[in-house]
Amino acid sequence: MLKFLLIAETAKSVGIPYGGHVSLGVGLETYLENGYKSVEHMDEYLEAMIADKSRLDPTVAGPFSMLVVGEADQNRLPDLIKMTLKNKTWIAPTLTLFDRYFGFVPVDSFRLAPEMKYLSGLQIQQWVTQKKLLESQDVLSKANVQPHLECWNQLFLSLHEAGILMIMSSNPPQVFNIPDFPFIVRSR
Repeated sequence: MLKFLLIAETAKSVGIPYGGHVSLGVGLETYLENGYKSVEHMDEYLEAMIADKSRLDPTVAGPFSMLVVGEADQNRLPDLIKMTLKNKTWIAPTLTLFDRYFGFVPVDSFRLAPEMKYLSGLQIQQWVTQKKLLESQDVLSKANVQPHLECWNQLFLSLHEAGILMIMSSNPPQVFNIPDFPFIVRSR
């Protein structure tokens, strides 16, 4: 935490806006209170709504806290929204990553997508291997994925309706998100 606070103090003193990912050890609230201007992804909001932080261990919570989504205390969201608005912080929700990597679409559908021709076969195979491993471990079962995606959609809608500014990006090169290739923004 001390390193983050030193970075925050230095950035403020020289007038440099800063943002990025949020570490569990520091927590979303501390980042927002110290002037973070952009938060990568929405999992930090979900994690901030889980009271028992020991449950956020990736071996328990799964990828992006997918397996503990039901433990989120939605009553904490209004305060997080107020802090975000007060600080004028943007969010990069990265919805395409969750749809493509953690969604229901079988991995082979993405392997054969036309845009994959722009990447090396090795890179594509690494992504296929990663997703197939999660599929084989049943991490991406409908029982696990559906509540997570529903929570993500509702969280996105709540943040958007509150007036929080969103940076729309596919976060490439992430799993099956190709740099500079058009992507579809969900309209749910």
